[in-house]
Amino acid sequence: MRRVDRLFQIVEIIRSRRITTAKYLSERLELSSRTIYRHILDLQLVGIPINSEPSKGFSMDPSFSMSPISFTDEELEALAFGTRLVQVNADPALAGAALEALTKIRAVLPPPKRRAMEDVNLFPAMAQPIVEDAKNLGLIRKALKNRVFVELFYVDQYGNVTAREVRPLGLSFWGQNWTLAAWCELRCDFRVFRLDRVQSVGISVKHFNKEADKSWEEFLRATNWKGPKIP
Repeated sequence: MRRVDRLFQIVEIIRSRRITTAKYLSERLELSSRTIYRHILDLQLVGIPINSEPSKGFSMDPSFSMSPISFTDEELEALAFGTRLVQVNADPALAGAALEALTKIRAVLPPPKRRAMEDVNLFPAMAQPIVEDAKNLGLIRKALKNRVFVELFYVDQYGNVTAREVRPLGLSFWGQNWTLAAWCELRCDFRVFRLDRVQSVGISVKHFNKEADKSWEEFLRATNWKGPKIP
């Protein structure tokens, strides 16, 4: 990777997080801590507003941006494929947002990079969309964003139907099915619900505060979940 691309990545990673440690950057970019500190100093010397907090890490005003946008060919492949994957497997609102985001990125790319993105021939398998699942996905996404309880009528693997009130924590896509990780008020424990087994979804007016023992982070720890790295 070119040095300029590494510097751009460092800026974008720090800008997208509240606090970023040198250890995180070192592992993420596969560089030594010494190299990370040298790159940070170089960026600060040319006027990039990176704040350094002793014993904590680096931070930056998220409103800061660097232009023009620079992407490698593989990053463009990932963006194009990811957008197509969302279009096929998410609810209409999220699919439309993904396409709109890609359109904005493409508009600011130089012509050679734009053509490279348009020539990406990576496509997800086309599946027949399930209208009810897509509708439920959209509702649960809004509940996740607003941190409100979700009321489910859920059919378990034995055909039993139960009413559940849950704190939505995260959604995962497994190639054919979406699942909801949640804290279940009925079972007083973490549960994972398949959206294709959800009979109906109701969004409560009740909000919940983040609690350490009922959080996404605790769900990951308690279940030893092996999902993708979250930036």
